[in-house]
Amino acid sequence: MPLHRLLAVLLLTIANASAQEWIWHSQNSADGEVRYFRKTFTLTAAPAEATLSVACDNRAKVFVNGVEVGASEDWKAPLKARVEKQLKAGENTIAIRGKNDDGVAALVARLEIKGGPAIASDTTWLSSDKEVPGWEKPGFTAAGWAKPIARGKLGGEPWGDVFSGRAAGGKGKAPTTELTTPAGFKAELLLTAQPGEGSWVSMAVDPKGRIIVCSQSKPTPAWGGLMRFTLGADGKVAKTEKLESPIGSAMGLLWAHDALYVDGSGPQGYGLYRLKFENDQPAGAAEFLFKGADGEHGSHGVVLGPDGALYLMAGNHTKLPAGLAPTGALKGWAEDHLLPRQWDANGHAVGIVAPGGWCVRSHDQGKTWETFCGSFRNAYDLAFNADGELFTFDSDMEWDIGSPWYRPTRVNHCVSGGEYGWRSGSSNQPAYYYDSLPAVVDIGIGSPTGVKFGTGAKGWPVKYQRAFYAMDWANGKLFAVHLTPQGASFAGTSEVFVEGKPLNITNLEFVNGDMYFTTGGRGTQAALYRVRYDGPPTSAPVGPTVDAAAIKLRRSLEAFHGRADAKAVETAWPHLDSPDRFIRWAARTAIEFQPVATWQQRALGEKRPWAALEAMLALTRCAKPDVKAHLCEGITTLTLEQMSEEQQLAAIRLTGLVFTRLGAPTEDERRKLSDLWMRFFPAKTERLNRELAILCVFLDAPGTVEKTMSLMRAATTQELQIHYAFQLRNGLQYASPGEKKPAGPLTGWTPTLRREYLAWFLKASREYKGGASFAKFLANIKKDALDTFTPEEKIAAADLLHPAAVPPATAASAGHPRGFVQSWTLDQLLAAVGTAKGDAAKGRKIYAEAQCVLCHRYGQEGGAVGPDLTGVASRFSRRDLLEATVDPGKIVSDQYRYSVITTTKGKEIMGRQIDDTPTKIALAENPFTTDRTEIAKADIKSRELSPISPMPPALLNLFSKEEIIDLLTYLETGK
Repeated sequence: MPLHRLLAVLLLTIANASAQEWIWHSQNSADGEVRYFRKTFTLTAAPAEATLSVACDNRAKVFVNGVEVGASEDWKAPLKARVEKQLKAGENTIAIRGKNDDGVAALVARLEIKGGPAIASDTTWLSSDKEVPGWEKPGFTAAGWAKPIARGKLGGEPWGDVFSGRAAGGKGKAPTTELTTPAGFKAELLLTAQPGEGSWVSMAVDPKGRIIVCSQSKPTPAWGGLMRFTLGADGKVAKTEKLESPIGSAMGLLWAHDALYVDGSGPQGYGLYRLKFENDQPAGAAEFLFKGADGEHGSHGVVLGPDGALYLMAGNHTKLPAGLAPTGALKGWAEDHLLPRQWDANGHAVGIVAPGGWCVRSHDQGKTWETFCGSFRNAYDLAFNADGELFTFDSDMEWDIGSPWYRPTRVNHCVSGGEYGWRSGSSNQPAYYYDSLPAVVDIGIGSPTGVKFGTGAKGWPVKYQRAFYAMDWANGKLFAVHLTPQGASFAGTSEVFVEGKPLNITNLEFVNGDMYFTTGGRGTQAALYRVRYDGPPTSAPVGPTVDAAAIKLRRSLEAFHGRADAKAVETAWPHLDSPDRFIRWAARTAIEFQPVATWQQRALGEKRPWAALEAMLALTRCAKPDVKAHLCEGITTLTLEQMSEEQQLAAIRLTGLVFTRLGAPTEDERRKLSDLWMRFFPAKTERLNRELAILCVFLDAPGTVEKTMSLMRAATTQELQIHYAFQLRNGLQYASPGEKKPAGPLTGWTPTLRREYLAWFLKASREYKGGASFAKFLANIKKDALDTFTPEEKIAAADLLHPAAVPPATAASAGHPRGFVQSWTLDQLLAAVGTAKGDAAKGRKIYAEAQCVLCHRYGQEGGAVGPDLTGVASRFSRRDLLEATVDPGKIVSDQYRYSVITTTKGKEIMGRQIDDTPTKIALAENPFTTDRTEIAKADIKSRELSPISPMPPALLNLFSKEEIIDLLTYLETGK
């Protein structure tokens, strides 16, 4: 061949090779989808040698001129086939069937012909989402086929140059290796998930010490997302395997009883499955054991108890399945709010009632189940300490920050029959309510994921072997919680044990004395890390971590839970007066399971303070309404002046529970109890005044309005002021004998007090800050209050109801109209911004001009249409943030999906659900107002969650490269 022709062929080959692209049928790719690709080209002569290389995320079947030449089952192991026998002079066709398991999808192909041109995948190929007979053969007319889209150049992220063996790691930016740990510890990145391997959220260890993880992504018919890592002698990953099973999307994994328990999606829906293994692989049909619920507030972790039972934790969007064994320890739950609640002002968990999140257990390997404890918000995982005590890490509702009912993330000691006080909306129970149990330690704002005790951390310092490890996904932190025995329960303190940015931390296990943890969730980059102790090993015995006598007593009382036993009342009754709250709880619960007739008179005659309060609480929870009068009389005979503050709080709570459980007070009961409690109102402590305000408003006790307004005036925190304003919004709630009394204003309001009350809302709306639901909660409180105003009162207060608008000082203050800059793709954005740092102050202005603040919370500003962006860099990389902006519908948390209601007349209404009553549903169609659309349940044909993200795509198309860098820098500051 002449030199000039050889050089031209070489240059053409290099040009074609460098131009080869990863392609797919469309920008968005669905889990499990199959797509078809063709390329037709002409050769002047049959080649002497030709090699076709194909890689597809996840798998491909390849044809040349209608003949199948091979397949690739893993994008990291491309097909490389000699195809000269299939090629000919004239027209030729390469046809490829590509299948995506989950996540991003793409195909790359290269045909290298010795002495001839190279043919590479690019946007000149054709693609289709339909299989038509003959699609893989020459001469097929590809009518309706379209040009594919380019996902990136060969050699770029996230796949790398797979044909040369240089595959990229993970979904773009590699996980962080910048981790902080206490002195003597070292954290290291061991493994990065590759495309198609999912985003890992659950973890288990099999009997051979191998780590099993599972992706949050929806399973395909062939693969659920289970992977197994074999560790080498150095503790690093020596072997990676996919476990072929259709069970996946697991929030909980456990190896026990010679099988893998998977709490995830499978052929029979979401729930707990048991996978048996043969020859080291899942074998046979999975056994379906327990119906759970999917989603981030569904059923979660599963662990093996020291009693050999399985314990499973579920979030507050999971209904307790029917048919649980009647021997369960959790019973008698109810909403128990004396005054009307307000549901979350942005619609989260509307209609979700007690017991909220719960824990169940099975003593027969999953065949039958019983309740154990409940009233959590959304605890994700649970763990036993070395002494057999169970703990969990429960979540907060960050939208409630600034309100009096906000509760931070907290570590709970999970005991038999325990209730932990979560109620939806404004009805959370404070820690001092004696009909629920308190947290061991409050952590703060966060997003709990996996938990584990350090029992397997051999050689670590004793305090870290005893520690309870709790993961915070939102803030990229792993806490070590140090527990101190406190009677039959514990007190605790916490420290940050591992921290990184981003560190979207999800689960952990101990293997051979080292800690292993995963990152992932919501489609983010998954990785496996190890934490090992490098300091001097300790041989000191760990020793007991409990008050053995108190724990033994509590457990002996818990043995009566869930069953009737003639010995229970006599055994438990002396302990109703214990100074230990957990002992009293165990004793009262044991008594509640016994026939009421055997202990009712004893309860009414009890004189010991705590015993009387606990016994009357048991009657309130278990007896028939005809005992109400006796209980009201019993409350009036309590020696309240001689009681401690805790006992007085219990007596106030008991009074309210009598009416929520057994019926409204008669006029005589209302008068007597009003006289009783007004003697103490106002009290000397904040907690007593909080509760007395609720009770006295309910009773419409004379003088309540004036006293509560005085307390509201003197309150030094916004939370306490809001508490009093919230109670005073109510009309009369009790019923007169024989008939329901209509709602109306409390007695004691005067025109002056009315104006002062309304004026407070002006101050609160302008000055007070809180979570994403805060502003709408204030508006709803005001609305409820105005419902008790007469038309004349509203006219008199017109200047307070319709004041001159004063613009708030927020990041959303005026910007200017923007013009189109360019249609950014994800690849273009990644290449443009890289790791560059910009000006955070300018970024804050861009954040406002992009209207992000309307939908997203950041610090103490913004809405709740989308996820809170405070600390977003602790869980998401730049790639994650940019991808969520370019393609917001790819991963939508169930917390932010809209409801779609179709009426019986065929009308479709979409919005966020903000109310759910027995007769109607209310939606907020416009997320930026308090307007509501009400639909009668009788008119609803169907109700489902929308798969479409409320966030529109292409928001960044109005901004330049430099502005986007500034915006990312601002978000990464966390300020």
